[in-house]
Amino acid sequence: MNSEITSRFIQCYEELYRSGKCRSARQFAHAMGVAPQSLNEILKLRREVNIDLMEKACTVFSMNANFLVTGIGPKFLKEDYSGVPGILTIVTDHDEDERIVHVPVQAQAGYPGRSMDPVFVQQLPSYNLPLPKLQFDQTTRSYEVDGESMEPLLYKGDIVISTYMHPVHWEKGLREGPVYVIVTCQDVLVKRLTNRLVQERKIILHSDNPSFSSIAMALSDIREIWQVKARISTQMDKLKPAEPDKFGELGQLKHMLTDQGELLRELMERLNSQV
Repeated sequence: MNSEITSRFIQCYEELYRSGKCRSARQFAHAMGVAPQSLNEILKLRREVNIDLMEKACTVFSMNANFLVTGIGPKFLKEDYSGVPGILTIVTDHDEDERIVHVPVQAQAGYPGRSMDPVFVQQLPSYNLPLPKLQFDQTTRSYEVDGESMEPLLYKGDIVISTYMHPVHWEKGLREGPVYVIVTCQDVLVKRLTNRLVQERKIILHSDNPSFSSIAMALSDIREIWQVKARISTQMDKLKPAEPDKFGELGQLKHMLTDQGELLRELMERLNSQV
């Protein structure tokens, strides 16, 4: 039975691939939030599809759960599943390894409306990073920082390397603390956030620079969210020196007072012995 479900899951994937809605198994895996190697094992019938992956496929690609389990009904609940968000255009090298697409400031004005356009994305600069710790399973893009709202963490001209978060993961996956790239209908913003999607269907965007106010952003105005994983900066002259170790200074003061107390006590004992 499980093998039949896996076979039907593969049929759905193949239809997505043939229609051009999903351009590669790697892209499909990234949209589902799973490792490409794991998906490859399923597509080769070496591993069974599990219920978590089926649930994601039904949510992200509108696969028909009834078809997956019983084989009855259409493969997809929506006749037009081309509008499903999260099917990103990727750029690969000659070894079919995904490259990091870079979005410079000059391209950010047109990016919100064309980020899913293969022609536009393939014309953007792309590159690979050699360090394993900067290679991620998720689709990765980098964005040039513009403005002063995230100083002193990020300066104008810095580059943030970010991994894609599919909308299905926003409600539970967006956290306070990390920095995100938020692509709205009109802008590319780099901010921290407060997740209010469950309660109010919006997020609150925060800047590190206290001169900038927080912004409430409705879910309907958000096109993409990317989590920042690393930064590239040439602004080393703007980095502030480390704060003095106040706790260390307090410790030294405590020891000094203790030593002075011991010295005073010894001196008083000697003076008293002479009386």
